[in-house]
Amino acid sequence: MALDFKRYMALRPRLYHFTAESNLANIRSERKLHSAFSLDPGICKERRSTHHVVVRDRGEITIRDQRAANRSISAPGGADRGGGDGPPSR
Repeated sequence: MALDFKRYMALRPRLYHFTAESNLANIRSERKLHSAFSLDPGICKERRSTHHVVVRDRGEITIRDQRAANRSISAPGGADRGGGDGPPSR
């Protein structure tokens, strides 16, 4: 089944990205998010329990672990983490 993008956007109009603070300068300068696979295909073979650092020509990038986000984290505007059947609560 293909992703119905319009339906998905109606259900979840916001996207949040968790990253290491040390990655922010790189994300802002490139205005791009790179997948873990594109940075280091070898680390995508199994679930990561720790962070992983990749060295690139523009510096180091920290690839986060794959542990669940802490439920006490709240998004800007008081929205929750979403993940339910509808849009994030307010």
